[in-house]
Amino acid sequence: MALISLVSHARFKERLECIQKDRCEYTLDEVDRKAHVAILSQEPSKADTVILMKSLSHSYPELPLNEALEKENKKLKVELKHSQTNMDLSQ
Repeated sequence: MALISLVSHARFKERLECIQKDRCEYTLDEVDRKAHVAILSQEPSKADTVILMKSLSHSYPELPLNEALEKENKKLKVELKHSQTNMDLSQ
């Protein structure tokens, strides 16, 4: 499983837990939902790639795609480490 999939799943799980504790109603907008589906896809299609590229370009409008990927990769590694630490503490 790709690093981005693991981190995305961990993010989603953490957000879901917060939402359940909060007891308020939340929804994903269509763009976020499509990006989430693309990230979790076992065999990403060309359309999935386009969705993720658009998402990155919106998140990092001032950076070229390769730099945006590097920046997001660093963030994902930090989040993965944080999630793993939280999982270790809860066990």
